[in-house]
Amino acid sequence: NTIRPPVFPRYNLCSLGREAFETVHGFPVKGQSDYELAYYSNMGSITNDAKPRVRFVFIAIHGSSRIADDYLCAAQGAVQLQERYPPESVLVVSPHFLVPEDGEPGFKPTQAGALPLRWNETHPIEHTWRYGADSIEGGVSSYYTIDNLFDHFVLDPKGLHPNLEAITIAGHSAGGQFVQRYALLSSHPALGGKLSGIRSTRVRNIQIRLVAANPRSYCYLDDRRYADDEYRRPSSDKMEACPHWNQYQWGLDDGGDVVAPYRDRAIELVGGTDALRIRFLQRSVAYLAGTKDILPLEGMCEDDLFQGGCRLERAHQYFDSLVFLNSSKNMHHQLHEVPGSNHDHTFMFQLSLKAIFG
Repeated sequence: NTIRPPVFPRYNLCSLGREAFETVHGFPVKGQSDYELAYYSNMGSITNDAKPRVRFVFIAIHGSSRIADDYLCAAQGAVQLQERYPPESVLVVSPHFLVPEDGEPGFKPTQAGALPLRWNETHPIEHTWRYGADSIEGGVSSYYTIDNLFDHFVLDPKGLHPNLEAITIAGHSAGGQFVQRYALLSSHPALGGKLSGIRSTRVRNIQIRLVAANPRSYCYLDDRRYADDEYRRPSSDKMEACPHWNQYQWGLDDGGDVVAPYRDRAIELVGGTDALRIRFLQRSVAYLAGTKDILPLEGMCEDDLFQGGCRLERAHQYFDSLVFLNSSKNMHHQLHEVPGSNHDHTFMFQLSLKAIFG
C-alpha cells in the first residue's frame, strides 16, 4: 500500500505592491500629538484621503512575533478568497505594536515629527500590548488605539468612508488574546458601550465582528475553571502554587504585577465587574480554534494549571465557561473549529472567511 502524507491547507498568496510592505504609516490618537500608532495598509494612508469605495475594513492584529507586514499579506490573501465583497472594496489595516527592540521602522507619521508608539516587551510579563498596557512614552493603551480606529471609521468625522458597511477585528495567538480582552473591556459605542458627548450621538449603523483566533490564554469572567469536566473553583493546592491565577489578565481580580489603567477605567465606567460580565456576554465574539493546534503548552502557571493543556483544549474550556455563565436564551459568542490548521495565522484567516466577512 502507498503511504500518503497528510494533506494540509495551502496559503493564498497576497497580491500587493512592494510599497505596502515598505511603508509604516502613523495613525494619530486623541490627546497625543507626539506619538502615533504604527500600521500597514493595503490602500496607503487611512487618515486624510476619502475612500468612498470601501465597504469593509479588516483590522488584523499580529501575534507575539509582531510581524505586522506578514499579517497584512495573510489578511489580503483572505480578502482575495472571499466572495462577499469586491476585493477592491476591502481596506486592510495591520497595526504594528512596536517595542524598543524593533529599531526604526521607516515611519511615515501623519503629524509632522510624531514618533511611533512603543510598548514594553518583557516587563512585567511578555507582550504588554496584548492586555491593553500603556505605551512606554505617551501613556497610550494599546486598546485605546483601537477605540480611536473605531472613532475614525464608525464616527467618520471627516466623511472619508461614506459607504462603509462592516468592520472586523481579527487577531491570532497573542493577537487573539488582544481581541478577547479588548472585546471584554472596551466601552466604545460601536460595541454598544455608553459614553457621553459626540461619541454616543454620531455612531453609524456598521456591523462589528470581533474574532479571536488560537489565543494562548483567556480572561475568565469568574473564579472558576474546568477540572475533570466540572466547572468549579480550583483546588487550594493549585491556587497556593499559583497565587495570581485569577488576576488580570487571566481573570478579573485586582492586584498582581500586570498594570493596565484601561482595564481599571473600563470596570469603573461600566459599573463594576458584574456589569462587565453581563455586557460581555451580550456582545458578539467569535473564537477560532485550529484542530491541529494541539502542542502542549508550558510557560506560565496561570495558563498551564488552569486553562487546559493546548490551545484547542483551552478554546473549548473557555467557551464552555461562557455557555455555563450565559443566562439568556441567545448565545452571542461562537466557537468555530478550523479543520487542518495548526498555529498559523494565515491558515486561520484564510480558512475562516465566514467568521471574518460574514
